[in-house]
Amino acid sequence: MRAALNKLGIITLPDGRHLVIVVLVVNSREERAACEKLIADIARTACDYFTGAGERSETK
Repeated sequence: MRAALNKLGIITLPDGRHLVIVVLVVNSREERAACEKLIADIARTACDYFTGAGERSETK
């Protein structure tokens, strides 16, 4: 069991706004790569939300 894995990122959105993302994964039984992918997926979802990309992909 991994004690904790965390990431912090500051993302500049296309319109110049900034998005700060902090993710902490604790007590996971998953491999490190799976935890890293989870964090990346969360970041992608947040970016899509704030740029409207999620809305565009749902209408296709």
